[in-house]
Amino acid sequence: MDISVYEVMKSDGMTVGSTCYFDFDRSSRGYSGIMFEKGFFFLLVINGTARLSDIYGNYDLSRGKLVVLTPSTTSSIGHFDADFSLKIIYIVPSYFDSLPDGQPLYNQVARYLGNYRLPVFDIESERFSYLKQTMSLFGDRLNAMNVYHYGIIRNLCNFFLLQIADALCTENNDTTVYVKRENEIFRNFKKLLVENYRKHHSIGFYADSLNITTTYLSQSKRINFFL
Repeated sequence: MDISVYEVMKSDGMTVGSTCYFDFDRSSRGYSGIMFEKGFFFLLVINGTARLSDIYGNYDLSRGKLVVLTPSTTSSIGHFDADFSLKIIYIVPSYFDSLPDGQPLYNQVARYLGNYRLPVFDIESERFSYLKQTMSLFGDRLNAMNVYHYGIIRNLCNFFLLQIADALCTENNDTTVYVKRENEIFRNFKKLLVENYRKHHSIGFYADSLNITTTYLSQSKRINFFL
């Protein structure tokens, strides 16, 4: 039977702050598939083969494949062979939105989502080994770092996201890596709005918080929709 990845990670994953790390090993699991939905998931296939599916199609997974799943997608992995294993990093969507280096990665996967395709990539061997090491850093040892716990997690997440974005720039050599200032402002505005919409209704408050003028803020068509 299929099982939600949340159930798997709740029982066997390593939760650190707003992230969770899990090593999935087919040989030790008794279910036929795992489902992914409503989250940012980063999957790196370590060994074996399986099939990733959503309502639009199927994708064959094998060693060296990287999959980036966003909250707007729902998919599942099944048809594992006996050797199948992968590393999984989950990042809470609201936390991902607060990370300054999430946008470069999102720029790289957006064209796939716009064409109803899941972002599935081949990672070259050197980048594969390095990414595998980085994902392992999300393990339980992070919980032992008490003094700078949240700063360490935040910087590790940003490094991880930029590492993936850098790798995908090679794959998507026609995709811009420039992050528009307007995109950054819009992401930060949405976060501010969620946190303050009950208390603050003035455009001046949001402009000051974003370090921009009220004129610049009021001229943004995307932001004007919310004000």
